[in-house]
Amino acid sequence: MRSNSITIISDPGVDDLVALALLNVLTPGVPKQLVSTYGNISADVTAANAQSFVAAMGDEWSYRRGADMPSNGVAPKAWRDGQKGKNGIWGVRPPAVRACTPVTDVLDSSLMFSLATLTEVQNILTSISPGELCVMAGDLSVRGLPELNARLDPAATKAVLETSQIEQFRLVDGDICEDVYWNEPTVLSIPENNATSRWIKQLLLAGFDNGTYTAGEPFVLYDPLAVLLWYMPDAAVWTEQAIAVDETGRTRYANAGPKRLIAHALKNPQAVSRRIFDLLFEGETV
Repeated sequence: MRSNSITIISDPGVDDLVALALLNVLTPGVPKQLVSTYGNISADVTAANAQSFVAAMGDEWSYRRGADMPSNGVAPKAWRDGQKGKNGIWGVRPPAVRACTPVTDVLDSSLMFSLATLTEVQNILTSISPGELCVMAGDLSVRGLPELNARLDPAATKAVLETSQIEQFRLVDGDICEDVYWNEPTVLSIPENNATSRWIKQLLLAGFDNGTYTAGEPFVLYDPLAVLLWYMPDAAVWTEQAIAVDETGRTRYANAGPKRLIAHALKNPQAVSRRIFDLLFEGETV
């Protein structure tokens, strides 16, 4: 029997970590297992970032290391470990409050979030069927632009999208995320009322200080949006549609295959941006 717990597959960079902090706020008292995987940055770096996050959280969190490579065993041409400074997060890790001892057992969760490549999701589905799965997808529009999480392991992406094991399967189209963001004044307004808020503020300000986020390109809340929409689905417009994947990892809406529930538009992106802020820093509840 599936437990009332949550598994999160992530390649912790900046927006992943904000999403994990948001999930922590939304699910008090619920056991959560963070599983690191390769992605934008290498598996060794994501593992260290994931362990530092779990070490900063309460006993509800456990950590397990997931896939180091795509299912075909071929590494990407180059990891982008240094793109955002030390360890992909400018060295700004949360302050630890306890030790993080990795576990090896797969948590038999009722709900799974995938904020990264789908290799580890495919691996998990060989041993459990979580029942509910939420995926932060790439651009699923008719343009079918290659998206990192899909193209790093097209075979795993195809297998997961076509699985019959999931009772409730939702995807968030990455194309709707661009209007959900915080600019520098918003980040500067984060109240420093606890250790987590102070850490997130420092993390995001490091991005602005280093020129990653600018007035023209603010901090887009990709992964936090996927987490929020699971708990606030009415903030989005959803349709049931099939998705096709080709050998390059290119994803697009299709006319055949298993249909998935896809968030393809937001009713009020600015309100969503503010709601994520308020949930994280102002103590609001869903």
